[in-house]
Amino acid sequence: MRSLTIAIASYERKDDVTRLVRGLQDLADHSPASWEGVDIVVVLDGSTDGSAEALADLQGTLPLSTIWQENAGLSAARNAGLRAATGELIWFLDDDLLPLPGTIERHRRAHEVRDEVMLLGPCNVAPGIELYKAARDFWNEHNALRAEGDRIERFDLIAVANASLSTNLLRSIGGFDERFVGYGLEDFELALRLLEAGTIVKFDADAVCWHYTALNERLERLRRRETGRNTVRFIDIHPEITEHYFPSDYPSRSMQILDRTRLHSPRLLMMVSELSAFATAVTTRLVGRGYLLRVLSLDASYAAGIADMDRSLLHRALGRPQQGVR
Repeated sequence: MRSLTIAIASYERKDDVTRLVRGLQDLADHSPASWEGVDIVVVLDGSTDGSAEALADLQGTLPLSTIWQENAGLSAARNAGLRAATGELIWFLDDDLLPLPGTIERHRRAHEVRDEVMLLGPCNVAPGIELYKAARDFWNEHNALRAEGDRIERFDLIAVANASLSTNLLRSIGGFDERFVGYGLEDFELALRLLEAGTIVKFDADAVCWHYTALNERLERLRRRETGRNTVRFIDIHPEITEHYFPSDYPSRSMQILDRTRLHSPRLLMMVSELSAFATAVTTRLVGRGYLLRVLSLDASYAAGIADMDRSLLHRALGRPQQGVR
């Protein structure tokens, strides 16, 4: 099999990244033939939480390189891993994942015939991890869409959390765009360029990684704000996908509510987000549900991110009909 570098970008998540690297070493110890020619590169993107020291203490059969850089964002960290990769193939794993036995074999076999292939595997919620039903349903539907047909042709179904491809192919199209900072959409932008280059993107439902994601409402709101900022960056780079992110009508009740408030200040929108999050916690505790308020909280964070970049785009991002508000 062709040589492979596992590239992991991490920021301030010592427990996650050490669990992953330790898990990879354990898998290699139990199936050495499948892991021959594999090495690991971990890029610590400004981590100061002891990640470097913890990784230095790990012992295993797989070669492990750790790179520390000033915090520059996920795209820059993944590019650092790409530059350091020595394998003919590169397999990107998020630091809160853990592959199941057999997953690496499925990734490596997918690239035996040709270079112009990218393989995606699912990141299934690990046993015992609490997650909202709506989030579980979203990922189940997302993976069902990815499994349709022989290949994936929609850029917004292509994520890089558990994905492998030719190292030279990725280098030839310039790697990740480092104009994307914070969370979100850098892999969709990469996907657009890969598809334009003729890459065949496949989904293997059995190339599974457990995802050790935990509920963190505050982090989720921050990520939604960063996604809003990166949405503006994305359509600036690729104006042809503007309509994908700017709906012609309100996609949800919460978006309509936000538009009708006529709030354009990121600070005020984040106040709406925080108040809605507080109300969600109260109503959930009292009556057992608070779905609309939670969605409003997340959508307000997203709107704040849009407004951070360009307030004139806010009404379009929220979905206000062009002929006026209904």
